[in-house]
Amino acid sequence: MFHLTNRYTIKSLCNLSNRDERARVRDSRAEGKTVVRTAALSRLQSSLGESSQQRQGEHRAEEMGRRVL
Repeated sequence: MFHLTNRYTIKSLCNLSNRDERARVRDSRAEGKTVVRTAALSRLQSSLGESSQQRQGEHRAEEMGRRVL
């Protein structure tokens, strides 16, 4: 066990602990936001991909319909 006699030393250690905790909370919030952004972007890309595939399919069907007629 450490023997701390200096108040400054004790206060410094407490400040380090508080800073570490704040940094951890900040990191976890940033990580959470990144996960949310990634999920939202993934959904957006998949919905855009589906709609563009549908448009391409409709466009091809129109072209084929014109050729057949």
